Amino acid sequence: MGTVGLAISLLVLSYYTAASGDERTSSIGYSTVAAALEELSSDPRANVREQDGWTIIEVREAEKRSAVWSFTPSDHPAHPCAVKRTVYEENGAVMLRTNALCQGTKKECDRLMEQFRELEQRIREHIRQGDT
Repeated sequence: MGTVGLAISLLVLSYYTAASGDERTSSIGYSTVAAALEELSSDPRANVREQDGWTIIEVREAEKRSAVWSFTPSDHPAHPCAVKRTVYEENGAVMLRTNALCQGTKKECDRLMEQFRELEQRIREHIRQGDT
């Protein structure tokens, strides 16, 4: 699929959970950010790296499905927070789903999720501009 097809078919879905004391699962599949980081860090399929203080973990989940996890640094206002961006193909279209578990304050978590939405919008614009 060319970048025109990608630009047309890139769909972004965002969802995040602000953790509560009785929460057993979340939109990222782990009950806590620490549990996600611990398990993903030991996954043999994972590529773990540090980038500007963030822990970034890339995991190929299936043939046409991968996830990029972003964990906030300890000094980030929304910490602890894990953002999972899943890229997959559905009916020939490339899809991007963003889920997060944020255990910081609601205000800081909302701010962080807005920054991720803005980043995704810039990616879509970049893809569109590449096709003109």
